[in-house]
Parts: sequence; structure tokens; C-alpha cells
Amino acid sequence: AGGEAEGVHRSHAQFFVALAEQGAVGIRGPDEAVWVQRLHTEFGNLRAAHLWVIGAGELDLAMRLAASVPWYGMLRGRLEPLGWAEPALEMQGAFEHPLCHQVCGTAGFRLWAQGKFEEASSFVKKALKAERELELPPDWFPRQVLKLLAFSEGNMAHANEISDEQIAIAKSQADTTSVAHFLGDATVYLSEFSDKSQLEMAEEAERVAREAGNPTYIGWALHGKAVALSETDPEAAIGLVAEAVSVSRSVEFQWGVATGLKLQCNLRALHGDPHDALSSVLEAIDFWHRAGDWASQWRTVKCAILPLAQLGAHEAAVVVHAASTDKSLFGELPKGIQDRLASTLTEMETKLGPEPFAQAVARGKAMTDDEAIALTRGEIQRILSEASH
Repeated sequence: AGGEAEGVHRSHAQFFVALAEQGAVGIRGPDEAVWVQRLHTEFGNLRAAHLWVIGAGELDLAMRLAASVPWYGMLRGRLEPLGWAEPALEMQGAFEHPLCHQVCGTAGFRLWAQGKFEEASSFVKKALKAERELELPPDWFPRQVLKLLAFSEGNMAHANEISDEQIAIAKSQADTTSVAHFLGDATVYLSEFSDKSQLEMAEEAERVAREAGNPTYIGWALHGKAVALSETDPEAAIGLVAEAVSVSRSVEFQWGVATGLKLQCNLRALHGDPHDALSSVLEAIDFWHRAGDWASQWRTVKCAILPLAQLGAHEAAVVVHAASTDKSLFGELPKGIQDRLASTLTEMETKLGPEPFAQAVARGKAMTDDEAIALTRGEIQRILSEASH
């Protein structure tokens, strides 16, 4: 009976590991929405397969499963399947397995999202070492984590070098979806290093994304176009980011939705109604909280400071500013927002008075992360509730 049960478990695991591998391909093409729903439906079986292969010491199945879930997990804000990488890497022989560099990248991304940058860096180093020693083909995921770490350190020149390497690798492997991905990243964050205008970069990213037919990266390219037009044509940018968010929602590209809402908040704070700005950013804050992605959460919380101040919540705005200072360099506020916020902070010090202002700063710096998020959410909800009556 024991042998029969083990055979059933093995057959189950083999089937769902193969399904995850099929999904890893399908989710990056035109049928992304179909595969997202399929993986949602079968997630309990995927989890059961992971638990069994780890317990049974089935290294190959464990590594294949862990290498298959990044596109599903990271783009939809689900860190649980990314957490399957570390147990797989703890198994005997894991660092001799041909997928170890990919699985190290998966582990590194989850740790980066949790704000554990040193631990994430350790896994990237292991991935790149495995590539060299095992002569494995270069993989994009460890380099994505390395690029995110460079962003978090404010080292944009290094991030650009990594981006160029990613694009070259993706093109050499005829991986059109990844090319669209990295072109989109470069458009949004690294346009200062390109000979092309930011709008030209965004249009190239959109062309490649539409060639691949992948909704996630079509949405990401539209987001890049919105960023490119945010200063010269904010009305067009607001329309483009709304379209980008809509496309992203269609395939549950939650990272893109939340990032789009953050941009929407910035645009509405500068060119629209600050109430609408707070409404946009509240949804994004709630998503990052559920996802456990602190690196993205702090970038988003900073966007709430200006509209809070615009709507008279001066003390709360100062507290949130102090609590979020130095939390994340990646994706700092656009220059227009930074300039406006700097002048607004000076005005708030005058309105509050030096001593109350200093007390608000001290209160913010003393807050835990959870306390700062709770305060931000509470103030936004209070303001929106009052506006609705």
C-alpha cells in the first residue's frame, strides 16, 4: 500500500510539474490570461506537488517546479511560489543541477521584494557562479534581481549596464517577450542613458510587445509611454496610464496595475484632483501589503505625501515623509513631484510651526513599518470618506 501511495504521489507531482513548465511558456505569450486562470485553479495541486517533492527528496522535480513559477508569481504579486526555491536549493546536489542559476534568481527576487537586499545579493552571486562553473546558458532572472538591487542602491549606471546585457541575452535566445520586458524597464527607469528619446524607447517596447502578443508587456510599454509624456502632455499620459492599468488588469498583472496606479497618483496630484490621486494610491498600497512587497510599498507610500498635504493633512504628510525617508531609492518620485513636495514641506513647517514640525518628523522616524502604513491608509480613508459625504 505504501508503494502504491508513493507511486500516486509521484505521478501527481510529475503531472503538475509538467503543467507548471507548460504554464511558464504559455503565460509569456498571447494566451497569458488562459494560463493565469489555469495556474490559479491548480495552485493547490502545485503547492501539494512542491511539498511532496521536497519531502521525498526528488531534486529534479523540485528544481523544475521552482524554476517554472517566477513569471506567474512575481507579476501577480504572489510570493508564496517564489518561496519554493530556497527549500529546493537546500537539497543535496542542488548546485550541480542545470536549473540552479534560475532557481537562485527566483529566491533572490523574493528576498529583494521583502527588502532583504543582502540575502538577495547572496543568491545572485551563487547563480552567476553556477553559470560559470557549470557552463550554463546565461539566464535573465538573476540579472533582473541584480538590476533591482542596483536600482535600490541608486546606482542607475550599473543598472543600465545590466539592462543592456539582459536585452542582448534575450535577443540572442530569440526571446521576444523578454526583449519587450527589458525594453519596458529601460524606458521607465533608464532613458537618460539612451541615445533615443524616452518616447521612442517606449514605442519600440510597444512594437516588440505587440509582436510577442503578450498583454503584460503591452501594458508595461503603454506605462512607459505615459511616463515619457508625463511632463510634456500630462492629459495624454493620464489616458495612457489608464489604458495600461486596464490591460494589466485583464491578465492580473498586479505589479503593473499597482505601478500604474502609483503613476496615476503622481499625475493627478500635479494635474488633477488630489482626492483622485489618493484613491489611486490606496489600492496600490493595499496590494503591496497583501503581496508582502516592501520594496515596492515604500515607493508607493511616498506618492501619497503630496496629495495628503494638498488636502490639509499636514501633520500626517510630514510623519509619512519622515517614516519613508531612505526606505527605497528605486523609482524615486518624478522630478516634478520632488520639486513640488520640497516646496510643500517648507510650507508645512511654516504652517505647523518649527516645534510641531520637528515632533512630527521624530514621530515618523520612530514608527515601525506597519505603523507607518496603517497611518497612511487611515489618513487616506478618512479624507476620502469625508469627501464622499
